[in-house]
Amino acid sequence: MAELNIQVNKNKIKVILDRDKLENLVKDLGLYNEEFIRSVKRGMRDFKKGKVYKLKDLNV
Repeated sequence: MAELNIQVNKNKIKVILDRDKLENLVKDLGLYNEEFIRSVKRGMRDFKKGKVYKLKDLNV
């Protein structure tokens, strides 16, 4: 499992993660889905190219 740096004060708990540790933790917890990441990247590419349109209705 991913290694965490946790600091505990009287009223606060602070968890320090870098990007790699966060990705490893999410993967270990089973929350990482490669298809979702690819679809987000594809959507960002389409947005940058201007391939967007306004939705008139959410029932597609």
